Amino acid sequence: MKTKAPIAVWSPVQPIKSGVSDSTLELLMELRQFYDIEIFIDEGYEPAPEVKALFPVFPFTAYEQRHHERNFAVVLHQMGNAFFHFYQYEPMKRQQNVIVSLHDLTWAHTLFNSYARQGRFAELRQEIASMLSPDEFAEYDAAEAALYQGDSSPMRQFLDRHYLLNNI
Repeated sequence: MKTKAPIAVWSPVQPIKSGVSDSTLELLMELRQFYDIEIFIDEGYEPAPEVKALFPVFPFTAYEQRHHERNFAVVLHQMGNAFFHFYQYEPMKRQQNVIVSLHDLTWAHTLFNSYARQGRFAELRQEIASMLSPDEFAEYDAAEAALYQGDSSPMRQFLDRHYLLNNI
């Protein structure tokens, strides 16, 4: 019998209510015929019993140790434009053999809201600056200034127009 290659899958899973968690489970049911799958989730919730019965599930903070033990052939990230996907962003940039399945055309709102919630405004500015032309970044500056004056409309409009997918 041929040994299945180990793969790591980063995705929210049930009971998180999202199309990504549902479609990930469907995808993994097919992939498990060919691969030995481990799932890495954000901290703060327990995966549904039916998910744990099918696959080993770990908090994402266990990835480095598991990768050291398993040497994953591929790392699959299932991502959407929602805050519960942001845990994948920084680690994904350091990993090798990464495949990203992006379920939404934009990442801008998640990127902005996740950095802002953590109070990481200087890092947010750097990240956004790395993805925009000088003229586009000037537009971001104006939207940010309006935000500090209590008007969130220019920032929402900016984030709707700029997908900010460059670093994915």
